Amino acid sequence: MTEELAGAGIAAHLAEPAETAAAGGKKRRAKTGRSDSRLLRELLETGRLPKCWIPPAHLLECRALLQTYQDLRVEHTARLQWIHAVCFGQAS
Repeated sequence: MTEELAGAGIAAHLAEPAETAAAGGKKRRAKTGRSDSRLLRELLETGRLPKCWIPPAHLLECRALLQTYQDLRVEHTARLQWIHAVCFGQAS
């Protein structure tokens, strides 16, 4: 999403949720979309919006590769356990 906004010439600002909620103080009224929007706008205008880190594309690719490797290891272990169970007559 941030890439599409940047391509359109719009700067994306992602706020860290917990710190943003804490910056809003104690809630005395019901939480609404309008009050949240106002808080985010005010924090951004005053330069106090807590930023959320967006990893670069190459890190996202590395994460995906590592997740794929982990999934393959889990599948390999499961198949190996099944083969052992079959060989030793423990499979149902």
